[in-house]
Amino acid sequence: MSKHRARQRHRAAWSVTACTAAAMLAGTATAIADDTAQVPGSSCPGLYVLGIQGTSESSPGASLFDNTGMLGEMFRPMLANGVSIGHAYVPYPASFGGVIGTGAGTDSYGDSVQAARAQLNAMATQVIAQCPDTQLAAAGFSQGAEVLSSFAADVGSGNGPVPADRVAGIALLSNPSRAPGTDPFPGRPGQLTPNPPPGSDGELTTQVRINPVPPTGGIAASGSGYGDLSGRVAEFCIAGDLSCDAPANDAALRTAAGLAAQADLRDPIAAAQSLSNAWSDTVADTRTSVLVNDVSVVDGQVTYAPSRSVSQRLAEAADPRSAAPTPEETHAANDKADRVVSAILADPLGQIPRLAGQLVAAIGQNIADNSDLANPAVLGRYLDVPGNHTGYGTDGQTANAADWFSALSRDLAGGAGR
Repeated sequence: MSKHRARQRHRAAWSVTACTAAAMLAGTATAIADDTAQVPGSSCPGLYVLGIQGTSESSPGASLFDNTGMLGEMFRPMLANGVSIGHAYVPYPASFGGVIGTGAGTDSYGDSVQAARAQLNAMATQVIAQCPDTQLAAAGFSQGAEVLSSFAADVGSGNGPVPADRVAGIALLSNPSRAPGTDPFPGRPGQLTPNPPPGSDGELTTQVRINPVPPTGGIAASGSGYGDLSGRVAEFCIAGDLSCDAPANDAALRTAAGLAAQADLRDPIAAAQSLSNAWSDTVADTRTSVLVNDVSVVDGQVTYAPSRSVSQRLAEAADPRSAAPTPEETHAANDKADRVVSAILADPLGQIPRLAGQLVAAIGQNIADNSDLANPAVLGRYLDVPGNHTGYGTDGQTANAADWFSALSRDLAGGAGR
């Protein structure tokens, strides 16, 4: 699949309506359709929690109710200590292009995220429709946290499948799209305790303290805010977990991650072909972006004055969530390229030395944008990336999230068990 087509599919996934998602579900595996019909079940609890597992922890036919994977470490104590609380997991491919060690699924990471988002939309809509007095909460780990982050951003901006006042809390564990410089509650600097759930005084909820997070962002940081959900969306991130705590100056690494997210990685031949196609699309999109935004031709003088470095533009273009250039932008870039060539041919001795100086000046910014990749002090933080990424249970992060959601359920139940 070309990058342009993939991006169109991903953009559609972020804005998919509940009706569209339900229609997609009707055509998926019977196991999913049958299990989804049980959500939220025969009764409506005060709080219903949806979980989106990480890479390799789910599948299209996975059980909605078995507490496995990283989120099982959170859901078991949450259910034990909460009151009037129900739960279900969102079944989805949870794959990463079929690369060894990431489960049996062969969907690209981007397509897997798209499928999860459609399922999440449908299940959240179903809970809200069946249970008008039930509050919704959700937790996601790793790939699942990226899915949930986009859901929360849409809900908070009023563009999601459910209204913000029906969402009590969102827990993002190891979120790849975590924005840099954010506190545990994005959009609420310095806040360490969650906001009360809608319709409650939050006496127990506001006694919970969420752990601090590293100042850096995720490997696929998007910078999305959470609007009306701010204060009810919390980040959980272990320092040295590359998924949510990536180096600040690592544009090349982010480009590589974006390319891998689009690729078929089942075998060397498929990987080489799909990565080559993704790289070709990325370079073409970067060329368009540079010409449109960073190059000008005024009175026959060509000027390269980048507002963002080439490294940054490559990383943006490689991200499957980014918008492909419009036909108008592509036409404008091609037109400007023709004018650049004409200007240089008309005055090569005047144009080339000046442009060379501008390009040399820009090299420094490209080096700076990748400086952390050669910094031993920074790289030392990532000596145990697998251990950090899988340490949310032993580090107490899942227990912290479980305490929060248990408190939510008790506050919504009128303080039962206080």
